[in-house]
Amino acid sequence: DLHRTCAMTIADANGQQATEMLGRGRKNLGTFWGHHVEGDTMILTLSCKVENKRADFLIDGFAAGYPNDQDRKRHLRRDDRLARRTQVGAKTVCTADDKLNAKCYESSHPTEYTKAKAVARLVVNGMYGCTGWLVGPNNLLLTNYHCIKTTADAMNTDFQFMFEGASCDSDQITNSETYDALTLIKSDSVRDYSLIQLDGDAVTKYG
Repeated sequence: DLHRTCAMTIADANGQQATEMLGRGRKNLGTFWGHHVEGDTMILTLSCKVENKRADFLIDGFAAGYPNDQDRKRHLRRDDRLARRTQVGAKTVCTADDKLNAKCYESSHPTEYTKAKAVARLVVNGMYGCTGWLVGPNNLLLTNYHCIKTTADAMNTDFQFMFEGASCDSDQITNSETYDALTLIKSDSVRDYSLIQLDGDAVTKYG
C-alpha cells in the first residue's frame, strides 16, 4: 500500500509508455499488477511528495516475453512455487503461409481495415494474450470467459487497440493505445463470454 503522498511510475527505458500506480493499485484492488511495457526494460520509480514519508515495495512476480515466440502464455517469473511452462504445441499453416501485417490492407481493403480497429489485444494479469472487440455504444467490449473470468481479471487486463506494425514491412509498434476496464458487466462460463465496459472512450476512436 502506498501512502497518499507517494506514487510509483512504471515506464520503459526511454521514459515512454508511462503509467502511475497510486494507493492500492488498479481500482484499489491491492494487487498492484501494473500495465505491461513493450520492450526488454521496465523502470520503476517510487517517489513521495512529503520528505518524512517513506514507502517500501517488494516485486513478488513479473511476466516477460513469450517462450519460443509462439506460445500465447508468457513466462511468469516468481519463486520456486511456480514452475515455468516450457512445452509448446506444434503449430502449422495449411498450404502457403500468406499472412501479412494488418497495415498491408489499409489501402486495398479500407472498409475491412477500418472495422478491424475495433479489435483489441488483451494482456490478462500480465501473462496471457487474448483478443476482444467493441460491440456497441458505452465502450462495451466482448471477449471469452476463458480469458477473463472475474472482476479482478478484468481490472488487471490491458486492453490495447491498434497493436499492429507501423507499415506493411515493419513489425515496429508505434500507434497502440491501452485502456483499463471500468467494470465486468456479465460473464458466462457455459457460453464462454465476458462483457466488459472500458474506462475512457475507445468506441469513438476505434468502434
